[in-house]
Amino acid sequence: MEEEQKSQKNVTNKMKDLYNTYLRQDEKKPVGNSENTVKAETQSDINDVHVPTEGGAEQEQSATELPAEISPIMKEIESLRLAITEAEKERDENRDKLLRTVAEFENYRRRTEREKEQLMLYASEKTLSKLVSIIDDLHAAVEAGEKSKDYESMFSGLKMIYTKAMKMYEDHGVKPLNVEPGEPFNVDVHEALMHIPHPDTPEGHIVQQIQRGYMLHDKVIRHAKVVTSAGSGE
Repeated sequence: MEEEQKSQKNVTNKMKDLYNTYLRQDEKKPVGNSENTVKAETQSDINDVHVPTEGGAEQEQSATELPAEISPIMKEIESLRLAITEAEKERDENRDKLLRTVAEFENYRRRTEREKEQLMLYASEKTLSKLVSIIDDLHAAVEAGEKSKDYESMFSGLKMIYTKAMKMYEDHGVKPLNVEPGEPFNVDVHEALMHIPHPDTPEGHIVQQIQRGYMLHDKVIRHAKVVTSAGSGE
């Protein structure tokens, strides 16, 4: 308590001395000095006075110093700004990747379409190239028939062409459906063109084959066209 009273007394004395000093200076200054100049100087000296705190230490605070609570907010703003910049960068990279992926997929689709068209257009090229030889043989047989009336030779040539053609088809997995009269009608391999009474053939059985059918491996590529029996008709 005693120290505090001494400190206050020292401050009071210093203020008195400061005031007396200004009075003396004021007496020495010309009359033309403005009141604003005196006030500014007085204010400057007063600002230089350090008022002791309760603990005896001097306390100063700059007018430009930010409050302590502003610093965490500024740090948070900077952190958010960096996060936004990183997110925008990632967005741009993902957009570029997406555009490249879409372009690659479009190119792949177009290439696949072209390959599909080419495959459909030339899928039978290998088989047809072999069938050309059969056409050549048939053409030669027709020319020979026009020049000669030897039907036995013509028949022999046609038989050879037929054998050659069947061998070529068999090499590609094509085989004929052998249908005999009296066989039960099978909708999976037969196609009924007519259904007629036939006393010698049970109803639902084959009376006659009109056109031979063919299979490619295990698949029917053409049904055998047949005539079926309707029974005795009585």
